[in-house]
Amino acid sequence: MNNSLKDIVKCLSFFFSIWYNYFNNREAWWCDMNRKGQALIEFVLILPIFLLILFAIFDFGNIFYSKYELQNQSADIVKLIQDDVNIQEVAGMYSKLDIKVSSHKEIYKKIILKKELTLVTPMINRILGDPYIIEVERIVPND
Repeated sequence: MNNSLKDIVKCLSFFFSIWYNYFNNREAWWCDMNRKGQALIEFVLILPIFLLILFAIFDFGNIFYSKYELQNQSADIVKLIQDDVNIQEVAGMYSKLDIKVSSHKEIYKKIILKKELTLVTPMINRILGDPYIIEVERIVPND
């Protein structure tokens, strides 16, 4: 065989192998696309659950922070009441809180603070109630 004929055969076999691999690997390409579609559908199915958990974490964090903030405010209110500040003035200073003070047998005063908190998560607000009410109670001895 001639060198030029050998080169032509090599060239044709090279192009044939490329053509053969291209059409045989098309199934693999479609399988890869099906896998991507499957991943997309799984993501769409999991996304609402993930968002529900994420918003629930934010809601519980907000509940714990509001409770902590209410406890700090109750300490300030106790100091004001011990300094004989009028209850109406204290309620005016803390207008977003529901403040109740009751005396029991002149031995101690019971101070109850309540605050309403709006929850964001759809299922959590149905379980815990919307608005969620945070309550802090302090008992202060009378001097």
